[in-house]
Amino acid sequence: VIMLTDERIKKAIEEKEIEIVISFQWKDNQLVQFETAQPLLNSALQGNLYSDRLKLTMGPIVKVLSSKPVSPKYRYKGTSDCFDLRKSDNKYVINPGESIILLTNEKIRLNGKYVCLILPRISLSDVGLVVSTAYVDPYYEGLMRLHLINLSDNPYEIKTLEPIAQCFF
Repeated sequence: VIMLTDERIKKAIEEKEIEIVISFQWKDNQLVQFETAQPLLNSALQGNLYSDRLKLTMGPIVKVLSSKPVSPKYRYKGTSDCFDLRKSDNKYVINPGESIILLTNEKIRLNGKYVCLILPRISLSDVGLVVSTAYVDPYYEGLMRLHLINLSDNPYEIKTLEPIAQCFF
């Protein structure tokens, strides 16, 4: 098993072996959604690919895995268990013991030649948030779905486009 460097990842992107696109970015302190997904390397988030990893950032949709009621005011497309953070100042407070699924801003397509391994960021572990490790199959295409659990005694505020995990190819 060989982990790719950022230069090799960029080459794989150029050769269309790996595709990474984003749908959102900040502009003038406003969350901007693109009409069509934009290549990561042509965006303000291109710095999220560095060394041998890609920072995965939180997209605006959070699925609650507990019985916590989702107010109709904040629901995503009328679902009863999904928050649309664009309706709540792009923030979500994950309470002690709470478990959520979040979708990343990055959509990844692999052509069968590579796989990904998603690991938590140490900075989130330091505050008691745990992101489950994930193996991404070689023909995967889609947003990453990350399971996040607050194991601390304190609530923690997470924000849209905050780095949540890291992806190694």
